[in-house]
Amino acid sequence: MFRDAHRDPQGQILTEKHTPTELEKTLVEYWAAVDYTQQGYLSMDVMVAELKNFKEHYGLGVTKLQLHSVLAEADFDAEGMCDYKKYAPRAADLLSRLLDDDMVMEKHVALKAMEAAGTDFSIVHGMDQSGIESLLMQEFEAGAGGSPTLQMKTVAQVLTQSQLGLSKPEVDTMLVAAQRGADGDIVWAPLVQYAYYILQQLAQDAAYA
Repeated sequence: MFRDAHRDPQGQILTEKHTPTELEKTLVEYWAAVDYTQQGYLSMDVMVAELKNFKEHYGLGVTKLQLHSVLAEADFDAEGMCDYKKYAPRAADLLSRLLDDDMVMEKHVALKAMEAAGTDFSIVHGMDQSGIESLLMQEFEAGAGGSPTLQMKTVAQVLTQSQLGLSKPEVDTMLVAAQRGADGDIVWAPLVQYAYYILQQLAQDAAYA
């Protein structure tokens, strides 16, 4: 098993290739361990938390933003729940690509070539970082009515209707990345500050795809 194969007496992580099958099996183990109802469904928050635990336990070389982009491809129902066993193969495939050194280097070289040819990845949706933050701040302030938190459906509505013209993958990734308050509502100010980096990463991914 992936869990046992990556242990050694000193707790170091071995550098052998992570296959989708190994990743899928262990992801299901992690998510099933917190599926206390044994219904096969978990909320977005729980899936995010366990994927982060998975990353930290095995020392996987992926960023927080990459984890968010992986979970953004999960299918959540109207109640915000996901069939994690059904989603695990897709998550494992995405993670295996992020952990493939050859693919990472190939993407890095390709993006550098695009930049040398004139592609400016510092501009996203026609705006720089300050422009995106300023616009989203105005839009969220208008939707929040002075409240520092908003329900997820309201955040999704603000993002979907944003003048930035965000795509569904962009909106989904931001919803996954959003911080929740004690009541489960989204604290929207940190999301506004994080949004540019999410959009920039997704723009690079789209350019390379």
